[in-house]
Amino acid sequence: MDLRWLTGAVLLWGLAACSPTPQLPPVPTLTPSPPLDTPWGAVSVLAEAPVFHPPALISDKTGFIAAAFVPSETAWRLKLYRDDQPIETDITARNPYSLSLYATSNDGIFAVWLDYDGGQLYVAHLTRDGDSALGGVLVTDAPAVRVSAAATADGGLWLVWSTAPIPESVLMVSRIDGLGRPRTPARLTHNADFPAVLRADGRTWLYWLTATDGALYRAELTEVQTLSEPSRLTDGIALETGDVFNGLSVGTDTTSAYVFWQVVQRDSQSQVWWTAGGLTTPSWESPRRLSLTFDSTRPPESAGFNVGDTQSAQLGDDLPIQWLLPAVGQSDTLPTAAGWGNSVGVLYWRDGAPFSSQTVEDAQHLIAPPAVAYDAERDLALAWWNVLTDQAAGLSIVYSRR
Repeated sequence: MDLRWLTGAVLLWGLAACSPTPQLPPVPTLTPSPPLDTPWGAVSVLAEAPVFHPPALISDKTGFIAAAFVPSETAWRLKLYRDDQPIETDITARNPYSLSLYATSNDGIFAVWLDYDGGQLYVAHLTRDGDSALGGVLVTDAPAVRVSAAATADGGLWLVWSTAPIPESVLMVSRIDGLGRPRTPARLTHNADFPAVLRADGRTWLYWLTATDGALYRAELTEVQTLSEPSRLTDGIALETGDVFNGLSVGTDTTSAYVFWQVVQRDSQSQVWWTAGGLTTPSWESPRRLSLTFDSTRPPESAGFNVGDTQSAQLGDDLPIQWLLPAVGQSDTLPTAAGWGNSVGVLYWRDGAPFSSQTVEDAQHLIAPPAVAYDAERDLALAWWNVLTDQAAGLSIVYSRR
């Protein structure tokens, strides 16, 4: 396998891109293969595409939903997959990347993505059946670099993005209403990048890094699209020459918030850094690289989800974590999708630290963090993009109790 595409894709994942639109690749034909057995059951491959971003995965009242832009004869078309069943949509895009999904309180779905042709930011409001009254709506035609979002209690969406650093990177915000209509974008703060939006305890928080020294900040988003009481939480990470930040993500349990840095080193190896603290605590410990130690003599605690057997895990030096993305939502336990070695699985966090892990499947060539979601029945879905050829990746998914 020629992994030159993989190396280039990894380095591009966290960077701004304003490249010309390439020709669409041939429409892939999924080749049926025997199901892969895992501790959770069989793995399904839903789609193929030249994608190098985290999977778009959510849960709602009716099940788990994944999504991908797949090449058709004339355009990239958004396709949803509800519990593996494909749902066609009328949403098309020119050159999309960084697709994410958000379930709304009024049974709708928001799809958010960026476009390589100038870095435009789009949002689409869809029904459970994939219908969209407005289609893809342009939120801003000014170049956007990175974007984060969170659903609101009234069926809308908070959307925060960073701009290209000309002359400096700033954070912008737009509140999307329940029909998918954006407010006029407002400027939040300057010298800022890598926004990460979190809903916790009925409030909406924004985390970000300063563009100059990478320090981590937090503030509450107000209804009038401003930041309330910004607070510097901790110092940034000192990158080695050639290393690249690829993303900042945030998750929460009932006691703590967790922030994760995704870093790709100059040799294309990935690593994760993290820190945690109280939702309103004014300062946190400095970030450190995430690595685990497994203690076979210590009985594992219950993960609190319908996932079967887990393994006790603590912070240590035995197993560096290469990829990680937390689940959306607030529970007594935070599940995070993770990649380590040649495996993909779930790390479970509680009270500010990991306490349990679970290897789900072999994944030889992860090209981005996997994703995990949980539903009201406390079942989990785990999805990841895995390299299939030098021009395509496959969107794999498995469910804990299906």
